[in-house]
Amino acid sequence: MDLSTSVRLHVFDMLVSTGAMPLVKDISTALGERLDAIQPALSQLGEQHLLFLDPVTGEIRMAFPFSGVPTQHRVTSGDTSYYANCLWDSLGVAAALHQDASIDTVCGDCGETMIIEVVDGRPLPVPYVVHYAVPAVHWWDDIVYT
Repeated sequence: MDLSTSVRLHVFDMLVSTGAMPLVKDISTALGERLDAIQPALSQLGEQHLLFLDPVTGEIRMAFPFSGVPTQHRVTSGDTSYYANCLWDSLGVAAALHQDASIDTVCGDCGETMIIEVVDGRPLPVPYVVHYAVPAVHWWDDIVYT
């Protein structure tokens, strides 16, 4: 297995087990690889749009659909909570976990708190509408805002 695949699998294993994005130095230590070998693997994953690296710190900001920073989209499954980048990604986190989940989020229009329950792989019906302010073709123009 190549290093970028090992890095990606480790990142997701850590996310799922802890709910937290691993730091680059911790990935290096866990995989027994030098930091200067991990950075190119992360850059490759970023170029493939599998991760998004913080341009200032070089740490992983997003490992889709998970967020490495607190957001208004929190997914709880079992005893672990995860942050997602948006409501759509919240559903993706629940799907990736293959477990029932509760999504606590906030309406981007009115600020109302919303809870979406995912049971047996499906969100329970709720009277909400999802609106995407940016067309999907333009998400990568500014993936943090989107």
